[in-house]
Amino acid sequence: MRFIINCMALLVTIFFVGDGLAARPDECQEIEARMEELNQELEDSPRLNDLARIQNELGALSMKYMERCMGGTGGGGFPSMSGDMELMTSPPASTPEEEIIRQRKIINIQRQQIEQNRASMITEGEEQLVPVPRAVPIRGSVVINGGFKSSPYRGWVWHEITYSVTESFVGNLIIKEYFSTRTGQYTEGKDYSMATLSTGINVTELGGRKCLKASSGLPGYCVDWESFQRHEVAKDEIYPGFYAEALFAETENDQVVVRTKSPTVTFKSFSGRATDGLGCFSAEKAYSRDQFNSLIEQGKIQFTEEVGSDSQATPGCSRGSTISLEMFIDRP
Repeated sequence: MRFIINCMALLVTIFFVGDGLAARPDECQEIEARMEELNQELEDSPRLNDLARIQNELGALSMKYMERCMGGTGGGGFPSMSGDMELMTSPPASTPEEEIIRQRKIINIQRQQIEQNRASMITEGEEQLVPVPRAVPIRGSVVINGGFKSSPYRGWVWHEITYSVTESFVGNLIIKEYFSTRTGQYTEGKDYSMATLSTGINVTELGGRKCLKASSGLPGYCVDWESFQRHEVAKDEIYPGFYAEALFAETENDQVVVRTKSPTVTFKSFSGRATDGLGCFSAEKAYSRDQFNSLIEQGKIQFTEEVGSDSQATPGCSRGSTISLEMFIDRP
């Protein structure tokens, strides 16, 4: 969700560049400062009900900037953005599939505007590299095959659980290129990120049990076992929940790191007295830029990573647990 706001602010920044070398009145500086505040506000208070309010204010500010600081939307070589602003200030869609399409359109507006205004952005002054993202559709699933087994105590294992959870998702691969205001061309450098939304969380396997009470003698035995039989998925993990993302990617130095994010799932016995949580939280895989470019061309990213440890913290993730990703990419 936060990515929508950042991209929207970036779009307005792109329009700044065409007039960026001229002195601006105080009012223009105040508008820019307010837009920065809105982005920071979203980072500090990540609540879903703030999204529409911030989108609306950013849209109004961008229109105000173009009218008062850039001579209006009809002059200076810039096309009208009335339709674009309507899209960018529209509320989130009702389904994750529709919302990802909406985000993709917002992101790709920026490149379209750059292409239409190349000539007006070229300057003989100091070179500026304007980041211009484009969004490519992705879809796939993350499978968590995990579990936890406590160390034996008084002669037996008190707590043991195994599970298989599949989360499907849709999203956008964001390819950020850099436009040079000196050459009027894109440089060779690229950065990558991903914005995803879950489309379904399914527990396909669940087993194990927990001892709730033991006999008084030593070593004794368990007198009250309860088996794990049902589950609950946290509401925030389901769209339009704020934690509905399933996958992330970012460029770190010369690598592109892909990270999964496991959903919050609580496992319970039938009575609810025995509980546990999904403890295998994430996996990551690092690729060189060349490797990542090759995978984009192939249209698929797939990996399985072991994620368990010997820790006895709960919810736990014992050795042998794995997280697998299968993701399909539309060719850019």
